[in-house]
This record gives sequence, structure tokens and C-alpha cells, in this order.
Amino acid sequence: MSVSLKNQVLHAISHNKNMGADKHAAKGKGQAYGGNKTGKIYSYSTLNARKDVAKNFCNYVKEHYPEVRKASQLRAEHAQSWLNYCATQGNCSTDTLKSYKSQLNGIEKNINSTFHASVNLSEAETPQGQTKAVRCSPMRANHLQALKSSYRQFSTGANALTLAEACGARNEEICHIQNRDIHIHTDGTATVHIEDGKGGRNRDVRVQNSEHVQNLKQLKEHLGANPYQRPCPVQRGSLLNNLERHMKSTYTETGVSIKSYYKNQEFHSIRKMFAQAQYDYCRTNGMSKADSFKYVTEQLGHNRIDSDLMNRYIANQW
Repeated sequence: MSVSLKNQVLHAISHNKNMGADKHAAKGKGQAYGGNKTGKIYSYSTLNARKDVAKNFCNYVKEHYPEVRKASQLRAEHAQSWLNYCATQGNCSTDTLKSYKSQLNGIEKNINSTFHASVNLSEAETPQGQTKAVRCSPMRANHLQALKSSYRQFSTGANALTLAEACGARNEEICHIQNRDIHIHTDGTATVHIEDGKGGRNRDVRVQNSEHVQNLKQLKEHLGANPYQRPCPVQRGSLLNNLERHMKSTYTETGVSIKSYYKNQEFHSIRKMFAQAQYDYCRTNGMSKADSFKYVTEQLGHNRIDSDLMNRYIANQW
């Protein structure tokens, strides 16, 4: 049986893992950054990001260029077509497209060094993406409840919604959370530890809402004694696809699909719901707007306080 295009590219990426190596020492030898001719990968965050881009890119090529069966047959025109497609979907900023382009450059190096090929994905140009900020659309409480009801209790999707509601984690972070990362405290609060989040940053998210704490407690009891058990043992793409299916097939009382309210936002709309709740909690407890923004920024795992970013996440600023 022939190996699929996707698996060939993923193999090339895995073949160039270099975790544990000293990237700074490699830089001194001219083997890192611009001198990284084989696209060596030094961190798990880069590895996961590159695999995600590779999967989406290969799925697109399979659909639109079915004649391409080998990684060595990939060309700049395929990369350009995919980047243009991403740009026209309306949910990719120029920065996101630049990130995709950077990973395609790395994939090119991985393929060429592994298969002794000469693909030229790096010749594709980054198209102009979305420049307008995405309108703040936090998920409504009744919509989230309807989605919860569409899942079997303690299924992967249900667990993902429990975690997203309680700690506002990104979908890829939810997939990595383990039983040992959820801590229930004697004072009625909880903490969810996020390891190696966006930008490789760790954070501890405080959970004060008693209902959310109770949901996390029940989740831990269901997971049992294994500290390494993951509530959502799937890849981020599978989790996103699962939630999208449920959003499409779950309807409001007016007969409208929930998906129609949150185009291309899925878990992000729950993060915005979480951000608003955290902001309201801070303000209710006497914190200034500036301190409330700072707290929400830390809880969300952003590396800086950005007023434009806060405007996207928090619709009601009082």
C-alpha cells in the first residue's frame, strides 16, 4: 500500500526533530535560523504548528491537485493556491498567513533533506489577509448549554467544553491538558495549569465560579487516579471538526444553526465568553479597568496588554 502524501510530509517533519539540542550552540555554528538548511525543529510548539500546517496543506492538495501523490512533487503553485484559499476564507489575518508561509518554508527544507528532493514551496508569496479586527462575538450562555446537551457526558467533546468554559483555554491547549493539571482547592476554587501554551508560555488559570469548579471536580473524578490521563486525547484538528459538526447540527429555539452565529470562531467564541466573565468578576470586585485588562490578559495567555485585542475579547467594558 502506498504511503499518502500527508504521511510522507509528516514523516519528513518528524525526521527533522531535534528536541534537546542546543539551538544557541547551533546558531554559533551557523546551523540555526538562516543556516538551518534542513529545517531542524527544536521545540514541540514548532513541531505541532508545522504538523498542523502540513495536514491542512496536504488535505487541500489532495482535493485540488489529486495528481500529486509524492512529497517531491509539491510545487510553489500548490503552496500559493493554498495560501490564497486561506486568505479568501475571511478568518486569516496577514500575520497568520505569514506564520503559515514560515512553516511551509520549513516543510520545504524537511522534504528536501529527507527525500533528497528539490521542492520550492518558499517561492510562494504571502497574500494580503484580513486586516479588520474580528467582531467580538462571545458565545451566548444558552448556545453553550445547547451544545453541552448535544454531547454524551464525559465524552471528549463534552470534556473540551467543560475546560473551555472554566479556563478559556485554546483548542490546542485543551488537547494537552492532563489530569494532574487540574487542581481543586479547599477554598472552593480551582486552578488549571496550561503547559507550553502559545509562544511556549506556561500559565495557571484561576477558576472562581462554583459551577465551573464543580464541573472540573466531577471531570477529575471521572479521569481516575492516572495523573497523565488527558480529558481530550485527540489532535486539535479533530477537536475543532467535532465541535463544528455539533454546532452545525444544534439549533436555537428559532430553528437557526448555532454555527451560523459564530463563523470560524468555534472555541474562540467560548474564549471571548470566558474573557467577558473574567472582566466582569474583576470589576465587580473593585478592580480598575487597567488592572482588569491585565488580569484577563494573563488568564487568556497573551503576552502583552493590547487595547485593540481587549476590544475584540471584551464587548462590555464598564
